[in-house]
Amino acid sequence: MRRLGLVAGVVLAGAALFAACKLDLDESLIDRGDAASGGTGGGAGTGGAGTGGATGGTGGVIQGDGGPCDADTQCTSDAACLEGTCAGGQCLFAVCPTAEACKGRSCDTTSGKCGEPQAYAFKAASLELTDDVGCSGSAARCVAALADLVFVATGDGTLHAWRTRNAAAPEKLTVESPTFTVARMIASESRLLLMSAVTSGKLQLAWLDLPGDPQATSLTLSSVGVNLAGATSVGAVYPAGPGSFLAVEANAASFYPAAQVAPPVQNNATLSAYPSTGLAAGASIVAAAGDRLVGFRVDATGKPVIPSFSLVDKAGTSSAQNGSEKAFAFETPTTLSAHHFASGYDGTVLWSTNRVFRDGTDQPMTKAVVLRWLLASGATAFDASAEIDLATYADADWGTVRRGPVALVDASTALTTVAYPVDPQQTLVRAVQKSGTSLSLGSATAVLPFPVSQIGVAANRKVGFVLTPASATLSLKTTLHVYAPGCG
Repeated sequence: MRRLGLVAGVVLAGAALFAACKLDLDESLIDRGDAASGGTGGGAGTGGAGTGGATGGTGGVIQGDGGPCDADTQCTSDAACLEGTCAGGQCLFAVCPTAEACKGRSCDTTSGKCGEPQAYAFKAASLELTDDVGCSGSAARCVAALADLVFVATGDGTLHAWRTRNAAAPEKLTVESPTFTVARMIASESRLLLMSAVTSGKLQLAWLDLPGDPQATSLTLSSVGVNLAGATSVGAVYPAGPGSFLAVEANAASFYPAAQVAPPVQNNATLSAYPSTGLAAGASIVAAAGDRLVGFRVDATGKPVIPSFSLVDKAGTSSAQNGSEKAFAFETPTTLSAHHFASGYDGTVLWSTNRVFRDGTDQPMTKAVVLRWLLASGATAFDASAEIDLATYADADWGTVRRGPVALVDASTALTTVAYPVDPQQTLVRAVQKSGTSLSLGSATAVLPFPVSQIGVAANRKVGFVLTPASATLSLKTTLHVYAPGCG
């Protein structure tokens, strides 16, 4: 009999909840995290859904010592809620695994036993908070997620955290609150970063790394104060690798200076921002693809009005250099607010915007929001061929803002939001799945009574989240909505 306790040296690998919710998932499309390098792991368990390995909303899969097995009964553990299965002749262990799609189990830490499976649909759970959204009221800047964790900062200075191993019943965790007022928060593949506003060249940072114990209930922040040179403010922060970030000043005249933020950072250290040299006139920095920044501009000097993209190599360094531009033949809005770009943990870039057409008077119009998988993981060239309309509307001006925030769940799944066609002051939530160059809409949808401008969206490679603010008019509290793509 092979027995396993929680000892040093076990190997952690993630298990994607999406695998639990989509029965026909092609395992070749699952992104497998590299535990040795501190990645979250987002792939299915080694055993796969068909072998009794990590399935259906498991937490981390813990691989045993390589001992052989012939049956699940030979794989047992002394650790609370850690259950074993025999897959491919080897014992695999996971925290409260399930063998059925769109079901999750929770660990009772008192008894050390897993509960009965709970079924959930696309809308898996809602978590209400008693205080308003933090980050000066910006929900888009105050929610972030990684691995099987999600975080929300509220206006009272509290940082909230949950583990979403069971999407139907997220587990509330204890986490330190930062010592400063949070202006924004962002997650990379293995690290959460919190940032203050820049004041007189000073910046407060706090970060949290993935815990080594997959059942840790208490999380610790590290905090420092740093100097910011070469920029006077931070307009956006993007994930730039497993545990690093790029902080960018929204200053076109200075070519959008960017600083690398790679914790651990020493107290009173200086972060230096460097211009994105060679960025074309009129271009803005809108996303990051790994350690490269993405430049975007619209040429409005002629017809058609076309978009162009470029990549800034060695971003955040003195050697930063913008590359050649890629122009597309289709038209797109000239107003930057009509576009949303999402930077994935793996270098993927998603683009949500209005689909443009010209009416009989040659006036550019729109009647749909389109999602384009602009840059796939590891790609070196932009490609807009993978696209799909998220919703359609009555004809409107091409600059009308109907796109909402988008988040990458895994390498082939996104959680999207758009203005609800029936009432554009509400938000329609749905998932999109990518297969090759084809995109498909999830059949399940949800509607939230807030416009897209008031929400925040994140995903942790297992499930997606939408943060909505408190509303006295609607008698609603600040709420984190949990969505399971492929379910429902």
